Amino acid sequence: MLDERKARRFAERLELPLTGTLGLLLLAKEAGLIESVAHWTERLRDAGLYFRADLVKRVLVLAGELPV
Repeated sequence: MLDERKARRFAERLELPLTGTLGLLLLAKEAGLIESVAHWTERLRDAGLYFRADLVKRVLVLAGELPV
């Protein structure tokens, strides 16, 4: 799991599979571990994490929490 840009670029150069926090939230919802990606995204934002708005929207659409 990587969110920091420099680490992500390095992992991509090594062709390693990677996912970030939003990807893990999406997987957790798909596995039935959490009910809402939006809820946890807001909690993480409140704790100081930054997520690009367009990326959050795309993940929420994939999670079925926003219309396409």
